[in-house]
Amino acid sequence: MERLIFESLGHLLMVGLIVGLGQFVYAAIGFGAGLISISLLALFFGNIDLYVPFFLLLCLPTETWIVIRQRPRTFSMDFVWLLIFDIPTLVLVGFILKVASDHRLVLGLGCLIVIIALYYLFFENTLVIKPKGRLFAACAGTLSGLLGSLYGMGGPPLIIYFKSLGLDKDRFRLSLMTIFFAMS
Repeated sequence: MERLIFESLGHLLMVGLIVGLGQFVYAAIGFGAGLISISLLALFFGNIDLYVPFFLLLCLPTETWIVIRQRPRTFSMDFVWLLIFDIPTLVLVGFILKVASDHRLVLGLGCLIVIIALYYLFFENTLVIKPKGRLFAACAGTLSGLLGSLYGMGGPPLIIYFKSLGLDKDRFRLSLMTIFFAMS
């Protein structure tokens, strides 16, 4: 095998702890696993092109468990429009991951984390976004697909979208998990 995921037992344990922390946060609040796991994996090990697909596959059991458990409350037309624009973006980004340098991917990840942090620190309460129909869902779906495929962080555009719809906490969490399940 040309490239192994785990170079040693210590490496395996560290990756396991990072992914476990991310999955705990993900199951508890419905998002944040990619932000935590991919950021820490990139920080300690690099190789975003290797860890993003690995991480997304590891999210499937958590997503499956929650979506099946909450299944009757999930479907709405919002999901259809988000997924119509989300899924094609996933395929396009697969190509980008294959040809982009690891350095550029890590730089992009750092910029993304700074932008997300600045938005939630300074603009979340002042920059209130109101959904404007299918165009808003299309933009949220496309951005989510792009960020989800590149970095396993498709949550921020969806969080803004679902928050603007005024969903209660349980429906908000379930809506995010359902979209992430479909993306995975």
